[in-house]
Amino acid sequence: MDKIKNNDSYGLKRLESKNAKNAIIQKLSQDFNLTPIIAEAFYQQVSVYFSEHSNISLSS
Repeated sequence: MDKIKNNDSYGLKRLESKNAKNAIIQKLSQDFNLTPIIAEAFYQQVSVYFSEHSNISLSS
C-alpha cells in the first residue's frame, strides 16, 4: 500500500476555510515561520492599527 503524501501535516488548509481571521493568522504563521499564538498576536496588533488609522475593521 502506497503512503499518501501529506503536505498539510498541521491541518492548515482546513483552518483556512473556517473564517477570514483564521485564514490570515495561518498565512502569517506559514509565511513568517511563526507559531500560531505569535501569528495571532501580530494579527491582533495589526487590527488595532487598522482601527486607529482607517475606517475598516479586521474582524470575522
